Amino acid sequence: MSAQNGNPFITIVLPVRNREATLQRAIESVLAQTYRNFELIVVDDASTDATPRVIDSIDDPRIRTIRLDEPGGAPAARNVGIELGRGEWFAFQDSDDIWYVEKLAKQVQALEGASPKAGVCVCSLRQLVFGKSHRVLHGEGEVESAEVLHRIVNGAGYPTVGLLVKHEALERSGTFDTALPRLQDYELTLRLAMDWNFVFVPDVLLDAIFMSDSVSADADRFVRALEIVFDKHAEVFESDRRGKSHWLFRAGKHLAEAGQIKRSIGYAGRAWRVYPGNLKAPVLIVLAATRTYPLFRRIKG
Repeated sequence: MSAQNGNPFITIVLPVRNREATLQRAIESVLAQTYRNFELIVVDDASTDATPRVIDSIDDPRIRTIRLDEPGGAPAARNVGIELGRGEWFAFQDSDDIWYVEKLAKQVQALEGASPKAGVCVCSLRQLVFGKSHRVLHGEGEVESAEVLHRIVNGAGYPTVGLLVKHEALERSGTFDTALPRLQDYELTLRLAMDWNFVFVPDVLLDAIFMSDSVSADADRFVRALEIVFDKHAEVFESDRRGKSHWLFRAGKHLAEAGQIKRSIGYAGRAWRVYPGNLKAPVLIVLAATRTYPLFRRIKG
């Protein structure tokens, strides 16, 4: 579809599986947007609870529902939505999260005011993790692709729910890599940053809520995904060894938290060898080796 009164048509993709308790709130936060020229594609990833009834109970002509027969995971469901979407730009909502009413309006304004090289807009957000809240601020204005890539390699994360992406950018850079067991949004932004400038909106425009059953708690998936990302983008990480060390250290932390001490020490050692300036790595080795890391985490938390 085309622009309406000069406003680009946006496809919003919302994947969901078994989220009957939170889905209506997430959908209603999209429908309440002050920016009105959009469609919302809800991709039901073979839910077995009352999720389909929740979707059917919301009467709005802008909603399109796709129901999958077999679960494939959120990245695959998002790709289905992208393939079927008619938008010039794409945004992504999650079934647990809440958009503020001006999210789309402010992101559209920022991206329209940027250069033709800008393909992605990122807003700031509020994270709620296990009841604790903190703001994640990403700065302001347009940033060149090389600088964005450097930030991402060195640990900057731009969650899918905060993105507004031009369709052209997704066509050129590709969609979500379903071979990854985790880090799909991270890897997508890594690829986007190779080709496009990013525009950052300083306003906090959504609440990102992390549930207790989130896949983010799975250390093994994190490590497997990280190794795939390293292999897929070997040249990028070899040219920025400080960034690679950062991610190896994070893998070591996740493994230590999961009680996998030997593997934790191995990843911390790799982090130190790759970039000796990462002085957190030997600290992690000592804490993991003496089995004090879990206690340390509880005290710090």
